[in-house]
Amino acid sequence: MNMRRVLVAAGLTAMIAAAGVGIGHAAPADPTERAFIEKALLNKELVLIPDEGLLEIGWAACAALDARGASVETVRGIIQIGKDTGAELETRLITAAAVQTLCTQHEVEALRAFAYITHHEG
Repeated sequence: MNMRRVLVAAGLTAMIAAAGVGIGHAAPADPTERAFIEKALLNKELVLIPDEGLLEIGWAACAALDARGASVETVRGIIQIGKDTGAELETRLITAAAVQTLCTQHEVEALRAFAYITHHEG
């Protein structure tokens, strides 16, 4: 499946779920996922997104990095999907939390890519 579609679907799922009746933040059983949720929820911009939506987007970002590497181009593509769906900040925050917890093998390179993009592209 096209990674762009995966991330857009995940974002839409999270937005739809956030519009639902209740927003739950029950700790996931998996310690890695629990650490991700805790890190993500340090950002007030993400507190209205249910855990399942955060996890879906976080794992989708990790899948994109696994498939394409944690290059500037890949991170730029993930950010662009956020821009296209009106959720750029949320996409940046979730992806940053994901590389620090869910897919730490990409942490150094992805955070360097974020820094490059922020410094050179805004």
